[in-house]
Parts: sequence; C-alpha cells; structure tokens
Amino acid sequence: MSSKNKISISFRENQRNTNQTVKRAKDEQAASAEPDDDKEWTEKPKVYSLPVPKKKRRPSAIKPILVSTATALLISFGLGFLLLRMFVSLTDETTNGSESMPVPATSTGSSTEETATIGTSTLDGYVIQAGVFSTEEKATEWKMKLTASAVSSAIWERDGQYYLFVGSAGSEAEANEIADDLSARDVETYVKPWTVLSERTSIEGVEAEIAEQVGDYVEDHKMNELTEEQRQAYLLTLEDKAPDSPLLDLFKNWESSDKQQLNWIHASKAFEEITE
Repeated sequence: MSSKNKISISFRENQRNTNQTVKRAKDEQAASAEPDDDKEWTEKPKVYSLPVPKKKRRPSAIKPILVSTATALLISFGLGFLLLRMFVSLTDETTNGSESMPVPATSTGSSTEETATIGTSTLDGYVIQAGVFSTEEKATEWKMKLTASAVSSAIWERDGQYYLFVGSAGSEAEANEIADDLSARDVETYVKPWTVLSERTSIEGVEAEIAEQVGDYVEDHKMNELTEEQRQAYLLTLEDKAPDSPLLDLFKNWESSDKQQLNWIHASKAFEEITE
C-alpha cells in the first residue's frame, strides 16, 4: 500500500472530550458543595442583645401610713366598744344590786340607825326531830352519824336540852312528807309544832336591817326564795359591821340544796338568840 492511501486514527479528540466531561463534573460538584457567595452576602446576620434589667419600683411611703392608720382606728374602735360594754355591764349590776342587796347601816350615831322589833307572833312552824339530848356532845355524836348517812341536821339548844332537827315545814302535812322521806332512808323522826321567840326585842343598825328583810322569808317559811347573791351580801355585811351577830351563823351554815328546809331552822334559831 502506498503512503497516499494510509488511514490515520487520532485519539486526541476522544481524550479531549473525556477531559471536558471530567472537568464539567468537577465544576458541578464544586458548585453543589460551595455556598453561594451572593446568597451569603444578602442574608443579614442575627444580632443578640442582652436583657435590660427592669427598674425596681421604690415602695410607696403612703401605703404603710394608710395601713397603720386603719389598724389604729380599728383597734381604737374595738377597745372603745369593749370598755363601753364593760361600763354598761357594771352599771347594770350596780343598779340591780342596789335594788336587791341590803345597804349597810351607818354607825355614826343611834339617831341614824334603823331599829327593828321582832317577836313570837311571826315565827311559828313545824319541825322534824331526830332526837333530844341532855348534852351537846351526845347531840353532836348523832349529828355526825346522820351526816355519814348524807342527812343534814341542826342542833338547837333550849332550856338545857339539845334538840337534833332534820327538817322543818310551814304546815304539818308538809312536815309529814319530809318525815316519810327520811323514814324510807332509815331515819327515825318525830313531827311537832315549834314556836320561836318567847319575848319581843328591839335591835339596831345593820343587824336590824338584815333581820327585817330576812324576817319576811322566815315568817312565810320561804327561805329557799332567798337568792345566793342576797346571802353573800348579808354575809359580807355582817362580817364587816356585826361579826358577833347570831345572824352571821345563819349565812355561814347555809344549806345550798335545802329539800328539808333546814335554813328555816338556822334562821329561827338566830332570831331566838337575838332576843336573849
């Protein structure tokens, strides 16, 4: 074959195409990996600011003053109300006491003292007798036996004899009822009439005032209607003004629960001793 008819095959074109393909792939890969410079410059950077502390409000000086003033007013009104209640209560007690309590007599002179006259005509009744003894020791012994059996009693000395009474009444029928009740408790009794005071006498001062007031209860045989407040007032008055009065023993020996009406016995005995 001659040199004119030779066929030449070149690989440079293929190599060029291959190189272009590889370069294009690298460019695409780099484009996908690298950030867009234009986009980065267009986005605004985020700015972070420190929190600004809030200013603390200063406490108002008016509010504590108002609270203190209101509290002081409430306390003042409360104390004023309590004092008013106490004053009204004391006034009422004083008023009621002056109506029902005895007023001690003055001792400046006999012309200003009250005088009371007492006698036999006002003090009669029935007594329930548990025994009569010639000596006080024997009467006291039996009195203690009755006390051990929860039975109240009173000793009354008259004409050298010591009578042991366990009750009294304004009528014989009432006295028999008390006697029957005591008999059911194995206490032997005897009902009989009893007259107090053998002669009339006059007394003065505090003793006269109290004797006149208590005498009405004794006469009607209603000693149980005498209130505890009255008894305490009489007791304090006699201890202060007439400590030697027989009436003082009446209020010292007072029976609080007096179903047997022994207070009438104590009162009648005191009146009889005043006349001696």
